[in-house]
Amino acid sequence: MGKVENLPLQLSIGYALLFQIRKPTSENPKGIRADGRYSTKALAEKLGVSIHTIHYWREKGVLEAHQEYKRGPWWYLVTPEVLQTWRTKIHRVPVQFD
Repeated sequence: MGKVENLPLQLSIGYALLFQIRKPTSENPKGIRADGRYSTKALAEKLGVSIHTIHYWREKGVLEAHQEYKRGPWWYLVTPEVLQTWRTKIHRVPVQFD
């Protein structure tokens, strides 16, 4: 049998339903990994902007992001220095610190 990755989307969904394959649960439900990378949603919440803004900044090269596999989620390495830089650039909402 061929790999699931090579199937069209409709067949992949049907294959997953037929064999009761569940989507893997996230090891980081808050969107923050142990290596300091943030998901798009978590970073948007942290900076007080929309996820669309985060995507726009990534596309324009303003934010550095990493995608582990094709069509996978984007992960942003956010250091305290990066947060401070963005805090000074975004005047309407202060950056949330944990």
